[in-house]
Amino acid sequence: MARHPARTPSGANKTNRAPSPPNKTSPDSKKRTGGTVPAPRGSSGSGEPASRRPPTRRDGGAPPSAERRGGAAPREKSHFPPTITEYPFFATVVPGLEALAEEELRSQDRKVSAGPGMPGLLPFDTRLSAEDLLDLRCVEDVYATLSLVKPLLSDASGVHQVFRAAFRSPLWDDALEMHRLLQPAKKRRLTYRVVAQLSGNHAYRRVDLRSAVEDAVEQHSNGMWERVPENAALEVWVRADRAMAAIGVRLSGSEMRHRTYQEVLLPGSVKPTVAAAMVLLTRPSPDDVFLDPMCWNGTVLIERALAGRYALLLGGDSDPDALDATRANVGPRHQPIRIETMSARRLPLETAYVDKIATALPLGRQVDDPDELPDFYRAAFLEFARVTKPGGRAVLLADVQGRWKDSLRRMPEWNLRQTHRIELQGQRPTILALDRTDAEPTSNAPGKGTKRP
Repeated sequence: MARHPARTPSGANKTNRAPSPPNKTSPDSKKRTGGTVPAPRGSSGSGEPASRRPPTRRDGGAPPSAERRGGAAPREKSHFPPTITEYPFFATVVPGLEALAEEELRSQDRKVSAGPGMPGLLPFDTRLSAEDLLDLRCVEDVYATLSLVKPLLSDASGVHQVFRAAFRSPLWDDALEMHRLLQPAKKRRLTYRVVAQLSGNHAYRRVDLRSAVEDAVEQHSNGMWERVPENAALEVWVRADRAMAAIGVRLSGSEMRHRTYQEVLLPGSVKPTVAAAMVLLTRPSPDDVFLDPMCWNGTVLIERALAGRYALLLGGDSDPDALDATRANVGPRHQPIRIETMSARRLPLETAYVDKIATALPLGRQVDDPDELPDFYRAAFLEFARVTKPGGRAVLLADVQGRWKDSLRRMPEWNLRQTHRIELQGQRPTILALDRTDAEPTSNAPGKGTKRP
């Protein structure tokens, strides 16, 4: 079944205006949390944000960091003064993965406090250091919170709310210190830019939010920082929907969501954070024989390798270019691993050979004839059941139209445990978590026998 490139999502418009002179009536930087707050350009009215409390501090070292993303060598630990007992952050995720990102957070900090956010954004308070948060694999980016504005007014006074929240935040010093330790500035004068994202119906535009935060940053810095259109040392983000706005300093770099191991990137590849979430759903175990029978460029396989110990990794695809891309991305790492030609409908493995399967099935826009998908899905589900041990698990990224539902009907080999509908490359596919039952697998033309290691 031929796959074609999926449409890539369009990025946010990040055009910036030319710098403007600072407001000379702004209060002294030491008195920013009180007194009269100047209004942002182009706004009127008032409104008070729901401010987050200032962080508390304690002495002691930062928690040890896990293996760095993408298999890169660990960076030298910065001793992270001031150490914070609990600090508010927010993370951006692929919409639909919020619950799995929170689960990953709780695996690192059982006392993490995650609050309600918006689609694709998860606010939380944690004792983890910012460095350790950069090791999370299910999130796209991590931000040090400056303020959460709740509820956000939809009329023109919402712009003033955002300005006041950014200007009067008591968290600036700690956010900047974390950013400085993670991404030291290369120039004497700090450069910055503001990125704004807005969804829902409002009486103002995205550019108005950006201007409000730009004014707040300029007045906070007394005009000492230089605003630039791109390649800024510091990024301040504001993301708003119908109910709230989140303002924060971006702590992560592009390698967090893109990974450093992707030497070859094929069109339509699974996003690394989605692959990591799928791996998390398989409940990794050190004795796993783990299979991705449609590995494409190997992202799911590599994310499983980086998730912890395993017995064997198996990767397959019917496309020679996909196998070459997987071998290039895996390289000499992550042994033992086997990468070979496979058809998902007729796997060259003996019955009950693997413990876990995770793979991205073809989606509607990636095949020549979407009407073929139900038959393909059923044949693949039967073959996955044959090669998976009872008690094993399969995690599958399936088609947006729900064609997988008919394919799973009357299949006692699988119990559907979880579904997560996500937004991915302009589509809304579903991640399925299936548990293998003790039912005998239905015959589906078994492949060549291969002895279990």
